Amino acid sequence: MKITNAYCAYEPEKFKHAFGFKGSTLSGVWQTVVALKSEGEVGIGLGIQSVLWSDSSVFAEFGEQRGNELMFAVTEFAVKAISGKSFDKVPDIVHSIFDDCYAYAKKIVGRDDVTETFVLNALVPLDMAA
Repeated sequence: MKITNAYCAYEPEKFKHAFGFKGSTLSGVWQTVVALKSEGEVGIGLGIQSVLWSDSSVFAEFGEQRGNELMFAVTEFAVKAISGKSFDKVPDIVHSIFDDCYAYAKKIVGRDDVTETFVLNALVPLDMAA
Protein backbone atom coordinates (compact mmCIF):
# COMPACT_ATOMS: atom_id res chain seq x y z
CA MET A 1 0.00 0.00 0.00
CA LYS A 2 1.18 3.49 -0.77
CA ILE A 3 0.23 6.28 1.62
CA THR A 4 -0.81 9.07 -0.72
CA ASN A 5 -2.08 11.48 1.94
CA ALA A 6 -1.81 11.59 5.71
CA TYR A 7 -3.30 14.08 8.14
CA CYS A 8 -3.53 14.51 11.88
CA ALA A 9 -5.38 16.76 14.30
CA TYR A 10 -6.32 17.00 17.95
CA GLU A 11 -9.15 18.29 20.08
CA PRO A 12 -8.58 19.13 23.74
CA GLU A 13 -11.21 17.64 26.03
CA LYS A 14 -11.47 19.30 29.44
CA PHE A 15 -12.56 17.24 32.43
CA LYS A 16 -15.36 18.45 34.66
CA HIS A 17 -12.98 18.01 37.62
CA ALA A 18 -9.22 17.60 37.73
CA PHE A 19 -8.07 13.98 37.75
CA GLY A 20 -5.26 12.97 40.10
CA PHE A 21 -2.77 10.38 38.86
CA LYS A 22 0.87 9.54 39.68
CA GLY A 23 1.08 12.41 42.17
CA SER A 24 -0.05 15.04 39.64
CA THR A 25 -3.37 16.18 38.24
CA LEU A 26 -4.78 16.45 34.74
CA SER A 27 -7.37 19.00 33.68
CA GLY A 28 -8.14 17.11 30.46
CA VAL A 29 -6.78 15.06 27.58
CA TRP A 30 -6.10 15.60 23.91
CA GLN A 31 -8.22 13.45 21.59
CA THR A 32 -6.09 12.78 18.51
CA VAL A 33 -7.00 11.60 15.03
CA VAL A 34 -4.97 10.44 12.04
CA ALA A 35 -6.37 9.91 8.55
CA LEU A 36 -4.43 7.91 5.98
CA LYS A 37 -5.32 7.65 2.31
CA SER A 38 -4.01 4.81 0.19
CA GLU A 39 -5.16 3.84 -3.29
CA GLY A 40 -8.64 5.32 -2.81
CA GLU A 41 -9.15 3.87 0.66
CA VAL A 42 -9.19 6.01 3.81
CA GLY A 43 -8.35 4.84 7.32
CA ILE A 44 -9.19 6.86 10.41
CA GLY A 45 -7.53 6.24 13.76
CA LEU A 46 -8.31 7.80 17.11
CA GLY A 47 -6.15 8.09 20.21
CA ILE A 48 -6.02 9.79 23.57
CA GLN A 49 -2.74 11.39 24.56
CA SER A 50 -1.66 10.77 28.09
CA VAL A 51 1.70 12.38 28.77
CA LEU A 52 1.38 11.86 32.53
CA TRP A 53 0.73 8.14 32.08
CA SER A 54 3.32 7.57 29.35
CA ASP A 55 6.21 9.67 30.74
CA SER A 56 5.55 11.39 34.04
CA SER A 57 8.98 13.08 33.95
CA VAL A 58 8.06 14.89 30.70
CA PHE A 59 4.80 15.93 32.33
CA ALA A 60 6.63 17.15 35.45
CA GLU A 61 9.19 19.13 33.45
CA PHE A 62 6.91 20.69 30.84
CA GLY A 63 3.43 20.65 32.34
CA GLU A 64 0.20 19.45 30.85
CA GLN A 65 -0.16 21.81 27.89
CA ARG A 66 3.44 21.75 26.66
CA GLY A 67 3.70 18.01 27.31
CA ASN A 68 0.67 17.46 25.06
CA GLU A 69 2.17 19.74 22.41
CA LEU A 70 5.39 17.71 22.46
CA MET A 71 3.58 14.38 22.18
CA PHE A 72 1.43 15.65 19.32
CA ALA A 73 4.57 16.91 17.59
CA VAL A 74 5.73 13.27 17.49
CA THR A 75 2.39 12.31 15.88
CA GLU A 76 2.85 15.05 13.26
CA PHE A 77 6.43 13.93 12.63
CA ALA A 78 5.25 10.35 12.09
CA VAL A 79 2.49 11.36 9.69
CA LYS A 80 4.95 13.35 7.60
CA ALA A 81 7.45 10.48 7.70
CA ILE A 82 5.06 7.99 6.09
CA SER A 83 3.48 10.28 3.49
CA GLY A 84 4.30 9.14 -0.01
CA LYS A 85 5.86 5.85 1.13
CA SER A 86 4.81 2.30 0.33
CA PHE A 87 4.45 -0.56 2.81
CA ASP A 88 3.90 -4.30 2.34
CA LYS A 89 2.06 -4.85 5.63
CA VAL A 90 0.32 -2.62 8.16
CA PRO A 91 2.74 -3.44 11.03
CA ASP A 92 5.60 -2.28 8.81
CA ILE A 93 4.32 1.30 9.05
CA VAL A 94 4.96 1.87 12.75
CA HIS A 95 8.00 -0.43 12.81
CA SER A 96 9.66 1.50 9.99
CA ILE A 97 9.39 4.90 11.70
CA PHE A 98 9.62 4.11 15.40
CA ASP A 99 13.38 4.70 15.74
CA ASP A 100 13.18 8.04 13.91
CA CYS A 101 10.18 9.10 16.01
CA TYR A 102 12.01 8.11 19.19
CA ALA A 103 15.08 10.12 18.15
CA TYR A 104 12.81 13.07 17.33
CA ALA A 105 11.07 12.86 20.72
CA LYS A 106 14.45 12.90 22.50
CA LYS A 107 15.49 15.92 20.45
CA ILE A 108 12.39 18.04 21.08
CA VAL A 109 12.21 17.10 24.77
CA GLY A 110 15.93 17.73 25.13
CA ARG A 111 16.70 14.50 26.98
CA ASP A 112 17.78 10.96 26.17
CA ASP A 113 15.62 9.37 28.86
CA VAL A 114 12.23 9.87 27.19
CA THR A 115 10.26 6.64 27.55
CA GLU A 116 9.41 4.55 24.52
CA THR A 117 5.84 4.62 25.82
CA PHE A 118 5.74 8.37 25.17
CA VAL A 119 6.40 7.70 21.49
CA LEU A 120 4.11 4.67 21.28
CA ASN A 121 1.24 6.69 22.79
CA ALA A 122 1.81 9.34 20.10
CA LEU A 123 1.66 6.64 17.40
CA VAL A 124 -1.62 5.00 18.48
CA PRO A 125 -3.90 6.95 16.12
CA LEU A 126 -1.55 6.33 13.18
CA ASP A 127 -1.49 2.61 13.93
CA MET A 128 -5.27 2.53 14.25
CA ALA A 129 -5.71 4.39 10.95
CA ALA A 130 -3.45 1.90 9.20
